[in-house]
Amino acid sequence: MIESAVTFPGLPDSIWRSGSVVCAEFCDWSAPTPGNLWIDIAEGVFNALNAIPQRGEAFSCDVEPSQGRSDLRNVGRWKSIRARASRTISTPARLTHLSLNTDYDHIVGENPFDLEVCLQSSEADPSSPSRLTISTADPAQTPESLLHALFPVIQQVFDPKWGAVYRLPKAVGGNFYANNGIFVPRELLPAEEEAYARRVSRICNRWSDQVRYRAGYVREIYELNFLSERHLGAPMGRLTVADYVRGLGAFQASPIAQNLWEWRLSPSELRMARSDWEDSGLVLAAARDLLDPSNLEGAILFRT
Repeated sequence: MIESAVTFPGLPDSIWRSGSVVCAEFCDWSAPTPGNLWIDIAEGVFNALNAIPQRGEAFSCDVEPSQGRSDLRNVGRWKSIRARASRTISTPARLTHLSLNTDYDHIVGENPFDLEVCLQSSEADPSSPSRLTISTADPAQTPESLLHALFPVIQQVFDPKWGAVYRLPKAVGGNFYANNGIFVPRELLPAEEEAYARRVSRICNRWSDQVRYRAGYVREIYELNFLSERHLGAPMGRLTVADYVRGLGAFQASPIAQNLWEWRLSPSELRMARSDWEDSGLVLAAARDLLDPSNLEGAILFRT
């Protein structure tokens, strides 16, 4: 079992026996990013992790599916990736989905050093946020080391309103989970499978113009959390989230984007925080009813 992960919401502890992967999510951008910049980001991540893309796809919601999709099979040279994407999608600024991976059958982790990078706008899937997600099976990676590798690639490039970097049991598929999908491993009993599927699916069931990360909600609490000023000003019992995070773990401004803060938690702190936040009404995956968005709109925004 991985000591620093120990548990994961909705999953039994035994699921860690098959190993772990490391995932990152940076979500809910307020401004569109040009498609050619997306390819720059993907290339930077693959280079930083010493991986070569072998398969992927790119598409735009602006054109017919038969014309606006690029199948990026057997790629490896970034020049080829750019040429194929540009040939099919005539306006790179309107690229709405790009995914590239090292080629595996189902989930990241089937092979050592598997990697997937995905960028998607909310236009491609209105039930989920715009997002950059990364899933790596590199056994040398930890949440901290992955974040360190990502800094030069994504620092000040776009403006996510929430993010996280975390370990995940390999069996549930980091490439699925990071993108709000569900992969059910054989290791789960039927009741465990149902509980896990409900928890993962709640984000898509609840996502709306009002219920989203930029309003002050989070998906879960993880080892490394990235919170906006809206999160920090949100109520949490008799406190604000800012009061809470200053009293548990390590809290500091993040260089990734303006008005974004990092909140790091040790294994014992993570267990405590997950328990405290489960009934906060701010966790999209939790079974508890969410705080009404109007309760967050009037929150005093956090200022340093």
